[in-house]
Amino acid sequence: MKIYYIRHCKTENNIKKRWQGITDIDLSEEGLMELEKLKKEAKNYDFDIVFSSPLKRAIRTAEIFKKEKTKLIIENSVIERNFGLLELQEIKEEQIEILSNLKLNSDLNMNVEKINDMYNKRIKPFLMKIKKEFENTNKNILICSHSWVGRLLFYFVSNEKDEQVIKIAPKHASIYEIKI
Repeated sequence: MKIYYIRHCKTENNIKKRWQGITDIDLSEEGLMELEKLKKEAKNYDFDIVFSSPLKRAIRTAEIFKKEKTKLIIENSVIERNFGLLELQEIKEEQIEILSNLKLNSDLNMNVEKINDMYNKRIKPFLMKIKKEFENTNKNILICSHSWVGRLLFYFVSNEKDEQVIKIAPKHASIYEIKI
């Protein structure tokens, strides 16, 4: 089994540096240009299964990897983090620092989904399920999702040792091979 991760192409809120979380926003003009470039790269991959967040920015990105034999699965576990009252507000660096800290596990009193809840209730069980179901196969699997899902995926593959990876946003429209 090989697992790959890609963060969706850009939206206007990504460009304007705003929290968008579960707000369902489509790709921006820049994101559509990224999508066109990615279509060329997609020809180099042959995925058996593509898991996508149910948000349209992820689905639009995931769809370009779908070939005749590819199964596209909309997976609620990999939806972006719910940013509560921060949704659509300007991102501040100090917020990222606090929201990425597993020990603080803060929601900033803004009804943000807590990082430990996101990891332990959604991301880790999903990845454990994938590992159990496909580890002895030769399946190629793509997870098309969002920044905070990617951060926690990288934390998982560090054997839950490298909390610094949670502070770094994966690049848009970039494919990462993951070793589980």
